[in-house]
Amino acid sequence: MKDFADFKSSLTKEDIDYINTSDLSFSGNLADPDDMREFIGFVGGLNFGRMLRLLELYHEWLQKHP
Repeated sequence: MKDFADFKSSLTKEDIDYINTSDLSFSGNLADPDDMREFIGFVGGLNFGRMLRLLELYHEWLQKHP
């Protein structure tokens, strides 16, 4: 199995920008407990999207480096 560290070291700035891309935005008031709960869900959604894009790039990398 390939070493994940090799994949991480192969990431370019463009790859990292792609991983961090998001159309989502939060406009709540963090002093409001209900908005704070929404914000926590929002952060979870951002992280889920980032992990999917990272996984996508990892699988592409694995196919290119058998």
